[in-house]
Amino acid sequence: MVNKLGFQDVTSMIHEIEKDAKTFLSFDNQINFYLNAARLLFDYGEYEESLNYMFLLMNSSRETYSQDLSQTIANYKTREIAYEKEQVVREEKEKSKLYIKFGAVLGISLIFTLILIVKLSLRGKALVKRNQEKETLIQEKDLLMKEIHHRVKNNFELVSTLLELQSYELQNQEAKEKLFEGQARIQSLSLIHNKLYESNQSTSVDMQQYISELAELILKSTNFIDKISVHVQTNNTHLDIDTTVPIGLIINELLTNSCKYAFPNVPHAELKITLNIDKDGFYRLSYQEFGVQPSQVPMKSTKQGLGKILITNLVKQLHGRLESDFTQGAQYEIWFKDKINRKKTA
Repeated sequence: MVNKLGFQDVTSMIHEIEKDAKTFLSFDNQINFYLNAARLLFDYGEYEESLNYMFLLMNSSRETYSQDLSQTIANYKTREIAYEKEQVVREEKEKSKLYIKFGAVLGISLIFTLILIVKLSLRGKALVKRNQEKETLIQEKDLLMKEIHHRVKNNFELVSTLLELQSYELQNQEAKEKLFEGQARIQSLSLIHNKLYESNQSTSVDMQQYISELAELILKSTNFIDKISVHVQTNNTHLDIDTTVPIGLIINELLTNSCKYAFPNVPHAELKITLNIDKDGFYRLSYQEFGVQPSQVPMKSTKQGLGKILITNLVKQLHGRLESDFTQGAQYEIWFKDKINRKKTA
């Protein structure tokens, strides 16, 4: 069919259609085009091109969210500026009234006292009203931040659902596993924003709770929840979002790798994940497998798979270093810096 239309292959046909159609396609139609193009390319065995169109689908959703978020923030800033200008005008009017009254009652002590009492009363009411207005602005800001996290979480869930739906149509087991790994990475990011949305914190994440829930989520999705015990110890560590995101992705890759290679034939095993900080401001993330026999430990692969490349790049992003040992189960040590210390050394 493709040859009859004058195209060398299905990839050329889709690229040509995209050039002609994307100038008049709406956002929803672009989303449908990218999704259908990815499916068609996958059916014809063009897996790399299929993955590219899935990325285009994700980027289109993220761009729309970014535009919406920018507009929301701009509206909030406009209201804040208008409020500040109104306060300046109000204070100037109050000063003018005060000077006039002070001059008129300068020689009459009784009237001065009475006017002073009245003025103090008015100022007290104005102060109460101003505090109420500030409290309202603070509440609106909190609602805005929660709405932002809620929208981010929903977008992650949308992408995760699309990957899950795509996996239903695949017959190739290896391709299904790749989609599952991508979905797990998306879920690790979604969990961060879910914790921020549910808590009163908008800038930091409780790592004890986050790592524990992330490990449980991965073990449930891989059916290892009854075979592996995970012990998490973080010493009440809280990290900023820009640091938590790569740490979550690293733990996701390590735990997924353990389920695939270290524990399939082990009746029960243990994992220990610890996170602490030293006196020099370096954080240390330790990941240790227990209950794995030496013969069951996979040899250190020289193949640079996506997971290994991802972990290496994430450690670099954190200005950190990685050490590993595979003699008695996988042992990983990662030293890294939080956002503030990374900026100091940038």
